[in-house]
Amino acid sequence: MAGPDSPGKTVVDSGNSGGGGAMVVHQRVVRDTGRAWPILTRTNYADWALPMQVLLEACQLWVAVNDRTPERETDRTAMECLLRSVPPEMVSTLAVKPTAKDAWGTIKTMRLGVARVREAKVTSLRRQYEAIKFNDGEGIDDFGMRLSSLVTQLELLGDKIGEPAVIRKFLSVIPKAYSQMACAIETLVDLNTL
Repeated sequence: MAGPDSPGKTVVDSGNSGGGGAMVVHQRVVRDTGRAWPILTRTNYADWALPMQVLLEACQLWVAVNDRTPERETDRTAMECLLRSVPPEMVSTLAVKPTAKDAWGTIKTMRLGVARVREAKVTSLRRQYEAIKFNDGEGIDDFGMRLSSLVTQLELLGDKIGEPAVIRKFLSVIPKAYSQMACAIETLVDLNTL
């Protein structure tokens, strides 16, 4: 039998006991892309790109975005998924791109901008990261999600912050009610090995 994404054939006994007549059944497994795809907006590229990548990987389509020479069918299926996940005004621009990789690059450029704009966004996000603190009444989980989202946005723009630095940042701004716990973590745990 053929692999999960390639055409194949299986020989099946037709049930005729006397004639030895076997019939060949051609089969093809089609990827189901009828799932719910995240929808890109003007402001959610950071929240759209990672789940989109995971979904494309789950459908074994990420190779079309990550590789220059995927199979044509894989590329077209990935392109279909991209077109399902963008606003209508972007469809005509992306549909004429020769590959899903080119379409992904166009989406990234349209939403993140050119180098100078990207640098300005990084600078702005870095300032937010440096100034981040707990809001009044904000829980640890909510703050952690806010900090994590900020770090993810920076990473998408190419500014990687190591996990130990993020943990140190978190511990440095923790509310006074948790300062003993933060001190214990800093004292007992080597943050560089987390």
